Amino acid sequence: MKLINVLNPESVLCNVEVRSRKHAIEVVAKLICRGRDTLAETYVFENLIDRERLGCTALGNGIAIPHARVSGLSEPAASLIRLSSAIEFEKVEDIDVDLIFGLVVPEDYRDGDSGDFRALVATLSDEDRLAAMRSARTSRELFDAAVAGTDNNDRIDDDDNDDTVEPPDADDLPAVHSGTRSG
Repeated sequence: MKLINVLNPESVLCNVEVRSRKHAIEVVAKLICRGRDTLAETYVFENLIDRERLGCTALGNGIAIPHARVSGLSEPAASLIRLSSAIEFEKVEDIDVDLIFGLVVPEDYRDGDSGDFRALVATLSDEDRLAAMRSARTSRELFDAAVAGTDNNDRIDDDDNDDTVEPPDADDLPAVHSGTRSG
């Protein structure tokens, strides 16, 4: 599972304000469902929360990867948010998180199983990549930093892209600092 194959610019937001871990996962679910008519945000959110209840998905180093299997999905889908301020993701461990990568896979997903997930975790845990993601000022910069070097042949980088993507229903998404909602 290559990051560039599961993440797209429209599912990335930079400088997001959230109130809690639950609110962050809600934002992640909304972004995963953006442009996917077969997925209901509530269903994805509930699956992510159910998985989170089994054990915290924070990895340390300020990153969390809430993930779940869902029906009605033909291929893995992801979203990425960088928070304007780190939040406490797990009270027991006192883990603060500022980068959240949400991932859903089809219920019957078996393409490499845990090996794919371990490779994804390794990619997202790379110190240089984390530094680049944390220094991103826009959603597009965050996307570019996340996928840099993962497979540049598939990279979306055309001259017609005006570098901004407005969400379909902006009122449903969280506040974003400095007006950066570009994708």
